[in-house]
Amino acid sequence: MNKLSKFTFKNGQDIRYKIIWRQPAKSQKADGLCDNPDQPKPKILVDPNLDDKRFMEVICEEVFHAFAYEKNEKTARRFATTLKRLFYKLGWKRN
Repeated sequence: MNKLSKFTFKNGQDIRYKIIWRQPAKSQKADGLCDNPDQPKPKILVDPNLDDKRFMEVICEEVFHAFAYEKNEKTARRFATTLKRLFYKLGWKRN
């Protein structure tokens, strides 16, 4: 995670998000979480201990939420699964 330890980006509304490589609280029962863009200093949590394919899928899903927070979970997961499959077909591998 050293390469991405301080990764930030802005969504379509110009709101800056920070990705934190940490497992969400167990009570959340999630591999990743995206804060509502209305919160001050919103962040995304991603469990860095996931296997490669799940890690990629969770990143895609949570970043999708940052750009389209109002969309439902089914849409976010479908998008994330599709993008993960594409990246893997193109040869993406986690270092």
